[in-house]
Amino acid sequence: IQDIYDLIDTLIIQYPKISIISLSLPGIIDQGKVFSTYIEGIENINLEEKLKQRYNQQITLYNDINSATAGYYVSHQEKEDLFFIFQAISLNAGAGAGCIINGKLIEGFGSFAGEVSYLPLQLSHSLGALEILSKIIMSAMCIVAPHIIVVFSELLPDLSALEEKVKEMMPNHQIPKLIKVDNVIEYMLIGQMVLCLEEVE
Repeated sequence: IQDIYDLIDTLIIQYPKISIISLSLPGIIDQGKVFSTYIEGIENINLEEKLKQRYNQQITLYNDINSATAGYYVSHQEKEDLFFIFQAISLNAGAGAGCIINGKLIEGFGSFAGEVSYLPLQLSHSLGALEILSKIIMSAMCIVAPHIIVVFSELLPDLSALEEKVKEMMPNHQIPKLIKVDNVIEYMLIGQMVLCLEEVE
């Protein structure tokens, strides 16, 4: 957590008029507490409370994929609903997702919405990322059926193989528009700014 303090301290020195501090983090962010993250030193602690004790600025915390989802949505706005899947570079690191329905980011009870790595999917050891992504897409369609599903995965070289896999699993007329993005950081930054502005308003 000291690394987070050091980064924020440096930014406040450079930009003393900062009025809101917002972090975008991997894991479940529930009422200021951080769970299921790979960042050492902040697991199961109330990070928001610790930051409020140290800083006078307004503090907000968001899940990183929710931020990316919001960022993609405001950048494109093709439809009122979308599902954003993030596949980590390592299959062992799992996956995450964000969901916007009727223009609203869905975080759900306990901010657990989008934690697709907890889905009880039966996966073989042969297909890897392709199988994981196709089954997450199928799950998303069964539950929220978005018009658009955006995929970020460095393990997926192109979209065509995923499209063919999904066609094997569901009727063609029910397949959403699939989009692959190659840079998730830019959407996280945009989404973070948008979510912060909503807090201020």
